[in-house]
Amino acid sequence: MIVVAPRWTSAQMELTPKEAFAPIRQAMRRRRLAYVRSPRVHLELRVAAAGAPLHACEIGERVAQTGDVRSVRVLGILAPRDEDVLCWTLLVIDTTDPLAERLHNIADVDRECPGLITATKEWLRLYKLPDGKGENTFEFDGEVKGTNFAMEIVRTAHEAWQNLVTANPRDAFVDLSNVTIRNSPGIIQSEAADLDRNFAVGIRPPAPESSSVFCGSAAKWWFTYRDRTGLASL
Repeated sequence: MIVVAPRWTSAQMELTPKEAFAPIRQAMRRRRLAYVRSPRVHLELRVAAAGAPLHACEIGERVAQTGDVRSVRVLGILAPRDEDVLCWTLLVIDTTDPLAERLHNIADVDRECPGLITATKEWLRLYKLPDGKGENTFEFDGEVKGTNFAMEIVRTAHEAWQNLVTANPRDAFVDLSNVTIRNSPGIIQSEAADLDRNFAVGIRPPAPESSSVFCGSAAKWWFTYRDRTGLASL
């Protein structure tokens, strides 16, 4: 799993698979750095799969850093629709986390982390409200599907990813540059990759002045209210 958005952060980070080596960058909206104006707490982590990320929410005690690569155990999966786009979201636990020995499925999560799944679904449903958008919805009436169902989604996504990274570059809709996938037409030598600014490790340039928006609405805690029909609003 590749960490994109660590817990307690608001910067809207994303993989950019159309660029060489799919660097993680902060999203831009209307020429400004994008932030999640969270109504509760921030969603955690994501894992790269297929042409777009297969989202994952890591529920352990440790807080990761952007760019970390973690080995995780799949516990279950949610099917939220974000602005009507289906975004499979895995519930996972870092295999090195202190909780990992006790969490193997959704029943374990309910027992060891009561309220966590409900809070996660609430966040996924409401987090667009501060931007003036509507509530998100869920497939399966919001039910969390178990490990077997989740692993089938992972298997399907992995097969799609394999087909993608071994495709003819002219047919691919992402950049195939990599240094590890031997049967990929985009594989290059590490020495050549070191010359690419997306691959090489270096000092980051200063953030643009527009990042100062974080001191305003992005750093604010948002609260929601419900009317008698159960609809939420700010």
